[in-house]
Amino acid sequence: AQKVHRSGKGALQGLKKGWKESLGAAASGVKAGWSEAKRSGAPISVQSEKGEEWRRSITRDLGQEWVEVVCRQMVGIMLLIFCKTAHRKTIVPVWCSSTGLGFMGGGGNKGGVAASLMIHGLHVCVVCSHLAAHQNEVEQRNQQYHALASRLLDDSSSPHIFGHDCVIWLGDLNYRLDLS
Repeated sequence: AQKVHRSGKGALQGLKKGWKESLGAAASGVKAGWSEAKRSGAPISVQSEKGEEWRRSITRDLGQEWVEVVCRQMVGIMLLIFCKTAHRKTIVPVWCSSTGLGFMGGGGNKGGVAASLMIHGLHVCVVCSHLAAHQNEVEQRNQQYHALASRLLDDSSSPHIFGHDCVIWLGDLNYRLDLS
């Protein structure tokens, strides 16, 4: 995940610069997650044109060889998963959910989005989250992590998050190293 706080087209250009080249020819999947996706100083809203602009830009840059598998967004938390077109038929089913943990315990400024996928018979879960900030909020971050782990995907027929064969958890977890 990368925070982008610049405005205008420079924000997209800054994110895109060099990332596609780093994939290499052997790559068959791409996962991208944002926890504070911002443009012009405002967070992306659930159905915003700005969020759609990010999706379209990455889709365009990847080209026709790649296809979108998942696009799930909750306020500034956004999860995009792409695979090479040749692999798309091997990815089923796709189940997504989101859980807000921010303002008043349910706001979407903190929380997470998750996708459950079956890839070549392997259950894979990808989570993108944004947890409480500040050095002294370790206990709140731990509580938010446990809340996400128990609530995301709990209303689906997919396995619980840790019932998957592989879990990829990304985002702004806001944990810090105490170097003192």
